[in-house]
Amino acid sequence: MTLTRRDQKSLAVCGHDGEGLCALAWVWHWGTPRAKLTEGKVSLERRRVSQRRVSHSSEKGSKLGSSLHLPAPQDVRVYSYNFRSSLRWSPVKVDGGPVLYTVHFKTGAFNQWDEMNCTHISRTECRFPQLLNEPRWTVTLRVRAELGPAVSDWVESEPFVAERNTTLGPPRVSSVPEAQSSDSLLISITPPIASRRGDSLLYHVSYWENSTSAMKKEMSTSNTLFKITDLKESTLYCFTVQVEFMTLSDFKILGLPSAPQCYSTTISVGLFFIWRYHNTIKYWSRPPFKIPSHFEEVCVDFLFSPIPSPCTRQW
Repeated sequence: MTLTRRDQKSLAVCGHDGEGLCALAWVWHWGTPRAKLTEGKVSLERRRVSQRRVSHSSEKGSKLGSSLHLPAPQDVRVYSYNFRSSLRWSPVKVDGGPVLYTVHFKTGAFNQWDEMNCTHISRTECRFPQLLNEPRWTVTLRVRAELGPAVSDWVESEPFVAERNTTLGPPRVSSVPEAQSSDSLLISITPPIASRRGDSLLYHVSYWENSTSAMKKEMSTSNTLFKITDLKESTLYCFTVQVEFMTLSDFKILGLPSAPQCYSTTISVGLFFIWRYHNTIKYWSRPPFKIPSHFEEVCVDFLFSPIPSPCTRQW
Protein backbone atom coordinates (compact mmCIF):
# COMPACT_ATOMS: atom_id res chain seq x y z
CA MET A 1 0.00 0.00 0.00
CA THR A 2 1.33 3.37 -1.02
CA LEU A 3 0.79 6.50 1.18
CA THR A 4 0.03 9.85 -0.31
CA ARG A 5 2.34 12.80 0.20
CA ARG A 6 -0.20 14.39 2.60
CA ASP A 7 -0.42 11.25 4.74
CA GLN A 8 3.34 11.00 4.94
CA LYS A 9 3.49 14.63 6.09
CA SER A 10 0.92 13.96 8.84
CA LEU A 11 2.86 10.92 10.06
CA ALA A 12 6.02 12.98 10.07
CA VAL A 13 4.30 15.54 12.31
CA CYS A 14 3.18 12.82 14.73
CA GLY A 15 6.63 11.31 14.81
CA HIS A 16 8.14 14.72 15.44
CA ASP A 17 5.91 15.20 18.53
CA GLY A 18 7.22 11.92 19.88
CA GLU A 19 3.97 10.89 21.58
CA GLY A 20 3.08 7.81 19.49
CA LEU A 21 -0.63 8.59 19.68
CA CYS A 22 -0.90 9.09 15.90
CA ALA A 23 0.87 5.82 15.21
CA LEU A 24 -1.52 3.94 17.48
CA ALA A 25 -4.49 5.71 15.98
CA TRP A 26 -3.45 4.90 12.37
CA VAL A 27 -5.61 2.22 10.76
CA TRP A 28 -4.32 0.88 7.52
CA HIS A 29 -7.55 1.15 5.71
CA TRP A 30 -8.48 3.42 2.88
CA GLY A 31 -10.68 6.33 3.91
CA THR A 32 -9.73 6.30 7.64
CA PRO A 33 -6.13 7.52 7.99
CA ARG A 34 -6.86 11.23 7.84
CA ALA A 35 -9.65 11.05 10.49
CA LYS A 36 -7.50 8.99 12.84
CA LEU A 37 -4.60 11.34 12.45
CA THR A 38 -6.80 14.30 13.34
CA GLU A 39 -8.15 12.50 16.42
CA GLY A 40 -4.65 11.66 17.55
CA LYS A 41 -3.49 15.25 17.27
CA VAL A 42 -6.53 16.46 19.29
CA SER A 43 -5.80 13.94 22.03
CA LEU A 44 -2.20 15.07 22.15
CA GLU A 45 -3.22 18.69 22.47
CA ARG A 46 -5.67 17.88 25.27
CA ARG A 47 -2.94 16.08 27.18
CA ARG A 48 -0.60 19.04 26.85
CA VAL A 49 -3.26 21.44 28.10
CA SER A 50 -3.96 19.16 31.08
CA GLN A 51 -0.26 19.06 31.94
CA ARG A 52 -0.03 22.83 31.74
CA ARG A 53 -3.04 23.15 34.09
CA VAL A 54 -1.52 20.77 36.64
CA SER A 55 1.78 22.60 36.49
CA HIS A 56 0.05 25.97 36.91
CA SER A 57 -2.03 24.66 39.82
CA SER A 58 1.05 23.25 41.55
CA GLU A 59 2.94 26.49 41.09
CA LYS A 60 -0.01 28.47 42.41
CA GLY A 61 -0.27 26.21 45.48
CA SER A 62 3.43 26.59 46.14
CA LYS A 63 3.14 30.37 46.01
CA LEU A 64 0.12 30.23 48.34
CA GLY A 65 1.95 28.07 50.85
CA SER A 66 4.97 30.36 50.94
CA SER A 67 2.76 33.39 51.46
CA LEU A 68 1.05 31.98 54.60
CA HIS A 69 1.82 34.18 57.60
CA LEU A 70 1.30 33.39 61.29
CA PRO A 71 0.74 35.90 64.10
CA ALA A 72 3.95 36.72 65.92
CA PRO A 73 4.48 35.67 69.58
CA GLN A 74 3.61 38.32 72.16
CA ASP A 75 5.00 39.24 75.61
CA VAL A 76 8.51 38.10 74.72
CA ARG A 77 10.63 38.59 77.85
CA VAL A 78 13.66 37.20 79.62
CA TYR A 79 13.00 35.93 83.14
CA SER A 80 15.98 35.42 85.44
CA TYR A 81 16.03 34.19 89.05
CA ASN A 82 19.32 33.69 90.87
CA PHE A 83 21.15 33.85 87.51
CA ARG A 84 19.07 31.02 86.01
CA SER A 85 17.47 32.59 82.94
CA SER A 86 14.93 31.71 80.26
CA LEU A 87 12.99 33.37 77.44
CA ARG A 88 9.18 33.23 77.71
CA TRP A 89 6.32 34.32 75.47
CA SER A 90 2.57 34.01 75.06
CA PRO A 91 1.34 31.10 72.89
CA VAL A 92 0.17 31.72 69.31
CA LYS A 93 -3.31 30.26 68.76
CA VAL A 94 -4.34 29.41 65.19
CA ASP A 95 -6.40 26.72 63.46
CA GLY A 96 -4.68 23.93 61.59
CA GLY A 97 -2.57 22.18 64.20
CA PRO A 98 -0.08 22.80 67.03
CA VAL A 99 2.24 25.76 66.60
CA LEU A 100 5.97 25.25 67.07
CA TYR A 101 8.62 27.83 67.97
CA THR A 102 12.27 28.48 67.21
CA VAL A 103 14.61 30.69 69.25
CA HIS A 104 17.89 32.32 68.20
CA PHE A 105 20.40 34.37 70.18
CA LYS A 106 23.26 36.79 69.68
CA THR A 107 25.68 38.48 72.05
CA GLY A 108 27.18 41.92 72.23
CA ALA A 109 30.57 40.56 71.20
CA PHE A 110 29.27 38.52 68.22
CA ASN A 111 26.43 40.32 66.48
CA GLN A 112 25.23 37.28 64.53
CA TRP A 113 22.12 35.20 65.13
CA ASP A 114 22.75 31.59 66.11
CA GLU A 115 20.56 28.64 67.07
CA MET A 116 19.95 27.63 70.66
CA ASN A 117 18.69 24.37 72.10
CA CYS A 118 15.15 25.46 71.19
CA THR A 119 14.33 24.65 67.55
CA HIS A 120 10.80 23.56 66.57
CA ILE A 121 9.67 23.28 70.20
CA SER A 122 6.05 23.21 71.38
CA ARG A 123 6.57 24.87 74.79
CA THR A 124 6.54 28.63 75.24
CA GLU A 125 9.78 28.83 77.23
CA CYS A 126 13.41 28.39 76.27
CA ARG A 127 16.01 28.05 79.01
CA PHE A 128 19.45 29.53 78.52
CA PRO A 129 22.13 26.94 77.79
CA GLN A 130 25.20 26.84 79.99
CA LEU A 131 27.05 28.81 77.34
CA LEU A 132 24.86 31.87 77.94
CA ASN A 133 24.95 31.76 81.75
CA GLU A 134 27.68 34.36 81.88
CA PRO A 135 26.57 37.17 84.21
CA ARG A 136 28.36 39.96 82.33
CA TRP A 137 27.37 39.06 78.75
CA THR A 138 24.84 41.15 76.87
CA VAL A 139 22.41 38.71 75.25
CA THR A 140 19.55 39.40 72.80
CA LEU A 141 17.11 36.69 71.75
CA ARG A 142 14.40 36.33 69.13
CA VAL A 143 11.54 33.86 68.63
CA ARG A 144 9.10 33.07 65.84
CA ALA A 145 6.06 30.78 65.42
CA GLU A 146 5.97 27.97 62.84
CA LEU A 147 3.19 25.81 61.41
CA GLY A 148 4.27 23.72 58.44
CA PRO A 149 5.52 26.11 55.73
CA ALA A 150 3.87 29.06 57.47
CA VAL A 151 5.98 31.21 59.80
CA SER A 152 5.61 34.45 61.73
CA ASP A 153 7.88 37.45 62.00
CA TRP A 154 10.78 37.30 64.41
CA VAL A 155 10.20 39.07 67.74
CA GLU A 156 13.29 40.23 69.63
CA SER A 157 13.74 40.60 73.36
CA GLU A 158 15.34 43.54 75.11
CA PRO A 159 19.12 43.20 75.61
CA PHE A 160 19.69 41.21 78.80
CA VAL A 161 22.63 41.31 81.24
CA ALA A 162 22.28 38.82 84.07
CA GLU A 163 24.29 40.71 86.70
CA ARG A 164 21.98 43.69 86.23
CA ASN A 165 18.62 42.14 85.38
CA THR A 166 18.40 38.96 87.44
CA THR A 167 16.22 38.70 90.57
CA LEU A 168 17.88 37.49 93.76
CA GLY A 169 15.79 35.28 96.00
CA PRO A 170 15.79 35.39 99.82
CA PRO A 171 18.49 33.59 101.79
CA ARG A 172 17.77 30.63 104.02
CA VAL A 173 18.03 31.71 107.65
CA SER A 174 18.29 29.65 110.83
CA SER A 175 19.37 29.99 114.43
CA VAL A 176 22.02 27.90 116.16
CA PRO A 177 20.34 26.63 119.38
CA GLU A 178 23.58 25.43 120.97
CA ALA A 179 25.02 28.94 120.86
CA GLN A 180 22.01 30.82 122.22
CA SER A 181 22.48 32.84 125.36
CA SER A 182 20.45 35.13 127.56
CA ASP A 183 21.44 38.28 125.66
CA SER A 184 22.30 37.14 122.11
CA LEU A 185 21.31 34.93 119.17
CA LEU A 186 23.68 33.22 116.74
CA ILE A 187 22.29 33.34 113.19
CA SER A 188 23.32 31.18 110.22
CA ILE A 189 22.65 32.22 106.60
CA THR A 190 22.73 30.20 103.38
CA PRO A 191 22.98 32.66 100.44
CA PRO A 192 20.75 32.18 97.36
CA ILE A 193 23.77 32.24 95.00
CA ALA A 194 27.42 31.37 95.21
CA SER A 195 29.82 34.26 95.42
CA ARG A 196 31.82 34.77 92.20
CA ARG A 197 35.31 36.11 91.83
CA GLY A 198 35.27 39.88 92.05
CA ASP A 199 31.72 39.98 93.40
CA SER A 200 30.59 40.24 97.01
CA LEU A 201 27.48 39.61 99.09
CA LEU A 202 26.28 41.80 101.94
CA TYR A 203 23.49 40.77 104.35
CA HIS A 204 21.12 43.39 105.75
CA VAL A 205 19.45 42.18 108.97
CA SER A 206 16.33 43.69 110.55
CA TYR A 207 15.21 42.44 113.98
CA TRP A 208 12.68 43.43 116.62
CA GLU A 209 10.95 42.19 119.76
CA ASN A 210 7.80 40.23 119.10
CA SER A 211 5.52 42.87 120.55
CA THR A 212 3.20 45.53 119.18
CA SER A 213 5.31 48.49 120.27
CA ALA A 214 8.72 47.14 119.31
CA MET A 215 11.04 49.21 117.14
CA LYS A 216 13.08 47.59 114.37
CA LYS A 217 16.84 47.57 114.59
CA GLU A 218 19.17 46.99 111.67
CA MET A 219 22.67 45.71 111.08
CA SER A 220 24.75 44.65 108.06
CA THR A 221 27.40 41.97 107.75
CA SER A 222 29.29 40.03 105.10
CA ASN A 223 29.52 36.90 107.27
CA THR A 224 27.15 33.97 106.90
CA LEU A 225 27.44 33.23 110.64
CA PHE A 226 26.99 36.18 112.97
CA LYS A 227 25.67 37.06 116.42
CA ILE A 228 23.00 39.58 117.37
CA THR A 229 23.88 40.96 120.79
CA ASP A 230 22.47 43.27 123.48
CA LEU A 231 19.15 41.44 123.61
CA LYS A 232 16.81 40.93 126.52
CA GLU A 233 16.88 37.58 128.19
CA SER A 234 14.00 35.16 127.76
CA THR A 235 12.53 37.35 125.00
CA LEU A 236 11.19 36.38 121.58
CA TYR A 237 12.87 38.24 118.69
CA CYS A 238 11.88 38.21 115.02
CA PHE A 239 14.11 39.13 112.11
CA THR A 240 14.46 39.15 108.30
CA VAL A 241 17.57 39.07 106.10
CA GLN A 242 18.06 40.63 102.66
CA VAL A 243 21.00 39.97 100.34
CA GLU A 244 22.77 42.73 98.44
CA PHE A 245 24.82 41.59 95.45
CA MET A 246 27.69 43.90 94.46
CA THR A 247 29.56 43.39 91.19
CA LEU A 248 33.13 44.21 90.32
CA SER A 249 31.85 47.30 88.47
CA ASP A 250 30.06 48.51 91.64
CA PHE A 251 26.62 47.64 90.30
CA LYS A 252 24.26 46.52 93.08
CA ILE A 253 21.21 44.24 93.16
CA LEU A 254 19.07 44.09 96.30
CA GLY A 255 17.44 40.68 96.71
CA LEU A 256 14.10 39.65 98.15
CA PRO A 257 13.86 39.64 101.97
CA SER A 258 13.44 36.39 103.83
CA ALA A 259 10.19 35.61 105.62
CA PRO A 260 10.16 36.76 109.27
CA GLN A 261 11.47 34.13 111.67
CA CYS A 262 11.35 34.31 115.46
CA TYR A 263 13.69 32.87 118.07
CA SER A 264 13.88 33.36 121.81
CA THR A 265 16.85 34.19 123.98
CA THR A 266 17.51 31.97 126.96
CA ILE A 267 17.25 32.78 130.66
CA SER A 268 20.41 33.50 132.65
CA VAL A 269 21.81 30.86 135.03
CA GLY A 270 21.17 32.96 138.15
CA LEU A 271 17.59 33.71 137.24
CA PHE A 272 17.01 30.11 136.23
CA PHE A 273 18.25 28.89 139.62
CA ILE A 274 16.03 31.38 141.45
CA TRP A 275 13.03 30.44 139.33
CA ARG A 276 13.65 26.69 139.73
CA TYR A 277 14.11 26.75 143.51
CA HIS A 278 12.14 29.85 144.43
CA ASN A 279 9.97 28.03 146.99
CA THR A 280 12.96 26.65 148.84
CA ILE A 281 14.74 29.96 148.71
CA LYS A 282 11.66 31.71 150.00
CA TYR A 283 11.42 29.33 152.96
CA TRP A 284 15.06 29.63 153.96
CA SER A 285 15.16 33.35 153.41
CA ARG A 286 12.56 34.08 156.17
CA PRO A 287 14.09 36.24 158.95
CA PRO A 288 14.77 34.33 162.29
CA PHE A 289 12.68 35.05 165.41
CA LYS A 290 14.22 37.89 167.41
CA ILE A 291 13.04 39.74 170.56
CA PRO A 292 12.55 43.47 169.97
CA SER A 293 15.12 45.72 171.59
CA HIS A 294 12.71 47.38 174.05
CA PHE A 295 11.73 43.94 175.38
CA GLU A 296 15.36 43.05 175.83
CA GLU A 297 15.73 45.93 178.31
CA VAL A 298 12.84 44.61 180.37
CA CYS A 299 14.37 41.16 180.42
CA VAL A 300 17.62 42.57 181.86
CA ASP A 301 15.68 44.25 184.73
CA PHE A 302 14.02 40.95 185.65
CA LEU A 303 17.36 39.25 186.05
CA PHE A 304 17.73 40.78 189.52
CA SER A 305 14.09 40.60 190.54
CA PRO A 306 12.35 37.81 192.53
CA ILE A 307 9.47 38.02 190.07
CA PRO A 308 9.68 35.45 187.26
CA SER A 309 10.90 37.01 184.05
CA PRO A 310 8.51 36.87 181.03
CA CYS A 311 11.60 36.43 178.85
CA THR A 312 12.10 32.90 180.15
CA ARG A 313 8.49 31.85 179.65
CA GLN A 314 7.96 29.03 177.23
CA TRP A 315 5.65 30.24 174.49
